[in-house]
Amino acid sequence: MKKAILLTLSCFMLSSFVLADCTDAHSYASYALMHTKRALKADNFDHQRYYADRAIEAFEKTQSKMQGCDCEKAKKAIEEALIDLKKAADPVDWKTGNFYTQKALEDADAMMNALELCTSSSYTPPANTDTYSNDVAIAETSSSSNEDNLLAAQKALEAKQQQLLKEQQKLQEQIAKQEAQKAKLIKQREAELIEQRRLKTEADQAITNYKSAMQKLLNTMECPKAQQVLDAFIYNKSESSLQNETLEDTRRYYQNLLIKVQQEALSAMQSCN
Repeated sequence: MKKAILLTLSCFMLSSFVLADCTDAHSYASYALMHTKRALKADNFDHQRYYADRAIEAFEKTQSKMQGCDCEKAKKAIEEALIDLKKAADPVDWKTGNFYTQKALEDADAMMNALELCTSSSYTPPANTDTYSNDVAIAETSSSSNEDNLLAAQKALEAKQQQLLKEQQKLQEQIAKQEAQKAKLIKQREAELIEQRRLKTEADQAITNYKSAMQKLLNTMECPKAQQVLDAFIYNKSESSLQNETLEDTRRYYQNLLIKVQQEALSAMQSCN
């Protein structure tokens, strides 16, 4: 009777370790899911790639915690999520990144569903004949030795739980830092957009004034053909386009535009000859 009780307790402790490892992985997995959702909801290209990178880190940490968790469906979902997120973190364009982020979110949901099952109290890890034989051998040892082993296992489990709490606190601190970094990036981008709009307003006005002055000169020179050449020079840069480029991109655009309008003016003057 005593041997049967010891065998039951041994199996229970084995199952407890498996559940503890799965619970540990589940905590990291929740952060992976959160970052993946944020990447999908990102309102610009940079934020999409930023959160995809954060999600990759969280998935890799989850994967490292899965070694003691016998949950194959979750492991497979993590592998597929990492493949999709690495494509989302360095896509050719926003649309492609969004596509792979959506796939990674589906993988993350599959991972969470599997881990929910594997961390439930009713979950039983797959049977292993060799492990069972070893448990039987352990049950046949003296009762005092088994009690010592169970006590040591319980202390180890408690230590693991304490370690998990510390790691969760560290993750929360990392999330807080990431949120602060996001706020900083948003503020910097807003300041950059203000400077881009100022540059656009001043450059548009300067180019308009330049064309007007050239048109007056060509009118004085009685050169209608030249006026037609200059009138045909039309450009249109919408303010919404500033959202998809940096301040340096905007400067480069207007530098090239100024060169082009001067070339058009020179071509118009030459047509008067």
